Amino acid sequence: MLEHLLEHLLTHSRRFLASHRIQRLCPFGTDSRHNPHCVHYPLLSPSNLPLFGEYFWHRVVSSRHIEIDSVLCLQDFALFESLISMNFVEAIRDKKKIAQIKNLLRGQRRYRDLLFFTVGINTALRVSDLLTLRIGDFVSENGKIKSRFWIREEKRNKRNEIVINDAIREVLKEYLAAYPTVTENPQNHIFFNTKTGNFAEPIRRGQAWKLIAALCRDVGLTGNFGTHTLRKTWGYHARLAGVDLALIMYNLNHNSLAYTKRYLGITDEELAEVARRLNL
Repeated sequence: MLEHLLEHLLTHSRRFLASHRIQRLCPFGTDSRHNPHCVHYPLLSPSNLPLFGEYFWHRVVSSRHIEIDSVLCLQDFALFESLISMNFVEAIRDKKKIAQIKNLLRGQRRYRDLLFFTVGINTALRVSDLLTLRIGDFVSENGKIKSRFWIREEKRNKRNEIVINDAIREVLKEYLAAYPTVTENPQNHIFFNTKTGNFAEPIRRGQAWKLIAALCRDVGLTGNFGTHTLRKTWGYHARLAGVDLALIMYNLNHNSLAYTKRYLGITDEELAEVARRLNL
């Protein structure tokens, strides 16, 4: 599996990012605390080690070459992150936990985070696309909430129609009441940095990852959760609700139904249970 992942990364690497975003693969047992070139990168935790056999990951400031040996440097962090995210984070399977997260954020008056979470689990957008969204995508010039908008997805360059459903609309109203000045410029980022109050500056991907991981932890979920959890959660519940797997595959931009099924992590027993409860 590791060899396949590396081959995929090297074959499809699109760009070389800044050196501080390179990843180094160190052999299991290496103590990075005593290595000045490695610092721990939390994308994969020790609990993931069985999935990667005898390897685990560290973040480094390192070179631009590949050495198929005990140390290996990867060149495209964005692609690497998306692949790791897809395979190693989980969906939120329990709808009660979804409601619990929303109630937690409402109680803390964290309406930006509430909207981020709600849009993520209702649109299946990647975090790279979520963080580009502007207030003008959601609200028209006359101040009315739109029913839909279109974006060009960053990874696939695919034009995607985003429907603003009732769940998003409800939370968006709370968001607009909390941050009324955000609508003054349609180019303002909807997921702006609330610490600086700068609408021109969205939160960073790392912040978004920590946000989702912390929320899942706060409501008692155990396992691996991150920004890709939002996308997986949409797919998981869409499938259990009876949405055709081919439609889910199309919306998630997957190449095969078999991969989509593995990606969603839905077992045959779960689908059988849905069938038993349906009884039309």
